[in-house]
Amino acid sequence: MSAAAVDKVHKYQICFFFASPWLPNRHLYMKTFLLALALVFGSSCRKTSGTSPKEYFSCIINGVYFTYKQDPTSNHDALIARPGQITLPAYQIAGDNVVDFPYTGINFWLINKSFPDKDTVILSTYEDGAYATINYPQDSTMVAVDFSTDSNHTGRIIFTKRSPSELEGTFSFDAQRAGSSTVLHITEGKFSIKPQ
Repeated sequence: MSAAAVDKVHKYQICFFFASPWLPNRHLYMKTFLLALALVFGSSCRKTSGTSPKEYFSCIINGVYFTYKQDPTSNHDALIARPGQITLPAYQIAGDNVVDFPYTGINFWLINKSFPDKDTVILSTYEDGAYATINYPQDSTMVAVDFSTDSNHTGRIIFTKRSPSELEGTFSFDAQRAGSSTVLHITEGKFSIKPQ
C-alpha cells in the first residue's frame, strides 16, 4: 500500500472514530481534540514578548572595522541613547569603548531634542542642530584625540526605528581634527540601542 493510500485510510479512521454512533459523548471528544490541537499550534506561533532588542553599534573608520557592545557586567554604558546631561541640551546617541585599547568613541548630539523627531538627521554643527564627535587614536602613542563634523565635513543618521523601546539606524560622516587637516571617514555605520 502506498504512503498516500495509508494517509487516506488514517484520515477515514479518525473521521469514523469521531463520527461513530457507538462512541458515547463523541461531541465532547471532538471538542477536546480540537482544543488540544489549537493549543499545540497556537503556542508554537506565539511571539516572545518582553525581550530587549539586541544592542549593537558598529562602523568602518578609515577602512578599519569597529564595533561597540553593551556589557551588562560593566558599570559603564558602552551604548547610549538618552537626553543629554546638564552641560549640553541635546539628545545623545553613542557607541563607546573604554575596555579595549585603543579607546574610541562616537557621539551624536541632536541639539535641543528630548528624543529624535525625524527619520533623517544631517550631522554638521551645533548651530545647525546636530553634529558628531569621535575620539580616535591618531598616532603611535595611541592616545585618542577629538574629531568632529563641521560645515565642510558632514554626514547623516537615517533611523529605521524610532520608538521609546528601540532606536535603530545607519550612519556615515566625515570628521576633522580641530586645528589639523586630518579627516576621518566613517562609513557603513549601524546601530540598535535601547533608550535609557
